[in-house]
Amino acid sequence: MKYLTYLLVCLLLVISSCKKTEIPGPGPLVGSWMWVYTWNDGAPGPTNPLTPQNGGFGEYLDLNSDYSWTSSIYGSTIKSMLVIGNFSIGHGRYTPYKGAYTYDYDSIVFYKNSVYSDATVEYFRVSNDTLMFCSCFSGLIGSTSKTYVKQSD
Repeated sequence: MKYLTYLLVCLLLVISSCKKTEIPGPGPLVGSWMWVYTWNDGAPGPTNPLTPQNGGFGEYLDLNSDYSWTSSIYGSTIKSMLVIGNFSIGHGRYTPYKGAYTYDYDSIVFYKNSVYSDATVEYFRVSNDTLMFCSCFSGLIGSTSKTYVKQSD
């Protein structure tokens, strides 16, 4: 009987210590976003940051609650272009070496035309009405950052 009680206590401890990993929903990402600027890792200059004004084009990114997305690029220097697909989001942690800062990051994978082989991974942060993509959020050095502002509904 003592052995059975011990086994039940151990089983309850194991079951109660298991955590379900929740897949984050699209929540704050849902909406229409207008591109405002892109910084590259070079020196500031006439096109760094690149903006709709100095680049001659603009972009809208629409992220939907059903995990579909569209990107429309327009402007005087390029023809209008529409890209569609699905996306998935995730969360991760990265510690480059023992004792280093641990990066908590959120990621999004854009599937163009819903094709997995034509996918792009981006690391992002959302703060109020600003969405920024940058691989620096995952601990990578020497990257560009692309910033969008949410459009009112």
